Amino acid sequence: ARIFARELQNASVDFINITGGWHQSRVPQIQAEVPRGNYVYLAQKIREQIDIPIAIGNRINDPALAEAILQRGQADLISVARGFLADDEWAVKARSGQADKIRKCIACMTCLDGVFLEKADLPGVTCAINAQAGMEETRQIKKPRQQYRVVIIGAGPAGLEAARVAALQGHEVVILEKENHLGGQWRLASIPPGKEEFYSLIDYYQEVLPALGVQLKTEVLADVDVVASENPDIILVATGAQPHTPPLPTEAGTQVMQAWQVLAGEPVKGENIVVVGGGATGCETAIYLAEQGTLSADSLRFMMLHQAEEIEVLQELLTHGSYRVTLLEMGKGLARDMARGMRWTALKHLRTLGVEVREETKVIAIGTKGVEIETAGQSTTIPADTVVFATGVASCNRLYQSLKESFPNVHLLGDALQPGKLIDAIHNSFEKTNDLLG
Repeated sequence: ARIFARELQNASVDFINITGGWHQSRVPQIQAEVPRGNYVYLAQKIREQIDIPIAIGNRINDPALAEAILQRGQADLISVARGFLADDEWAVKARSGQADKIRKCIACMTCLDGVFLEKADLPGVTCAINAQAGMEETRQIKKPRQQYRVVIIGAGPAGLEAARVAALQGHEVVILEKENHLGGQWRLASIPPGKEEFYSLIDYYQEVLPALGVQLKTEVLADVDVVASENPDIILVATGAQPHTPPLPTEAGTQVMQAWQVLAGEPVKGENIVVVGGGATGCETAIYLAEQGTLSADSLRFMMLHQAEEIEVLQELLTHGSYRVTLLEMGKGLARDMARGMRWTALKHLRTLGVEVREETKVIAIGTKGVEIETAGQSTTIPADTVVFATGVASCNRLYQSLKESFPNVHLLGDALQPGKLIDAIHNSFEKTNDLLG
């Protein structure tokens, strides 16, 4: 690459933008699992060989990191693309000292799905966390006919986005959240390996909502009386969803968990772990479990610096953890609900970590000796010390039903209305809140 760059300079090229590859390169380039600024070294090495300006991009979503790269002389310019889809005021906020209020790109790859899949309900380029991206003309914040006191129940993505939109319209907004923190189920979405970037969305709302005057009330278990004490004009219920457990014969004494419990850090007993459900949640939970007990990034750096082990040994320690994980999927194909640009990396990790995958496999029963399964008409039992379900969710809207009996203006948002992806929660919440209150 350095030789090629020198030849380009000799051919009178004035500027080079450096990238290690694209979304389906053999090594991930722009997915969330790529550490921020991971490929800056490419620009630095080439910049040492030529005199023309060099730009670097790929997973640089924070102005502080961008400035540090420039100050260290590793590049002359920073290329930010998806960052402007997530927040079109990225540069303005960075320049005005409001970088903490930037809605940072979480590298979920939804934007590329919009381009390549060409769905009728999407404009092409879009963004999971910015409902206005690609639809700026049709999704402007509406001016309200009158001011309301809006009470939002639930501080997951749908509730937080509703609060942001309502506050921008000038309404008085209160969020009631039963936990002692914001984020709802999205906190769990940031737990699997390579998804840590997802948490930055919660950080964004924690910064911007108080600045917009939104009252955030945590550790409040909402009921009819609690909501009535807030004197609401309009109530938006965003109480999310709960995991669904299929009705399977289960022997007493078996260890059964939900994927959410695993991702929340609850202990998982035994060595043989069976994950039931091969959607995005099941795959990510299997990867999370398979990585438990593997070498951490800090330990790897230490051992490589001190040449404590041979490369082959380190590779083994990186890919072989404490659990033997089996992933069961009733249909054909894994992670079919995952963005294309993320799916192939998930499948790669399952292979690399040695997760045993069984597709087109039906669970018949769960016992103390293992999980009875059926594949192609043949039944067998596979050993399982713990069985983890990742078999979908069901809307949690009982509070909504109670509130409807006592208040005139009560509306459902997000998974409480219909379980879906992050883009569904954010976009539908934006549209419904904007139309309802505008």
